Amino acid sequence: MKMKKSIGLLAVILLVFLSGARAQQPVPAPPAAPQAAPQAAPPAEQPKAVPITGEPRHHLSLENAWVRAFRVEVAPRDSTLLHEHARDYVYVTLGPADIVNAVWGKPEAHAQLADAEVRFARGNFAHVARNLSEQPFRNLTI
Repeated sequence: MKMKKSIGLLAVILLVFLSGARAQQPVPAPPAAPQAAPQAAPPAEQPKAVPITGEPRHHLSLENAWVRAFRVEVAPRDSTLLHEHARDYVYVTLGPADIVNAVWGKPEAHAQLADAEVRFARGNFAHVARNLSEQPFRNLTI
């Protein structure tokens, strides 16, 4: 049974990757916001986060009763919008990456990811992913 699930997951990853092989229009970077002075304490309420389906760098590639898969591409030195992950997920990096994962309410986490690295994340959080490198940050989020 585990073998069937593993083969199924690999098939989904391959389908998502192949569906994203066509040329993509780059997502324009959001305008730079003026830098505010550091706050002594974070605001009491979380800023409004968009659902993952509304985040422009997350492209829905496959959705059915069992799985949703997104192709994600963050341009060099760009970042995602604050977006919600309501469900647990797995992501596979496509190429090496140097990012900051800024989860609302937690300290920022710097991550250097290897090509084809697979990670699991528990859902029910909002975050911003910032690409620190001069190369696009690409992954499959499943």
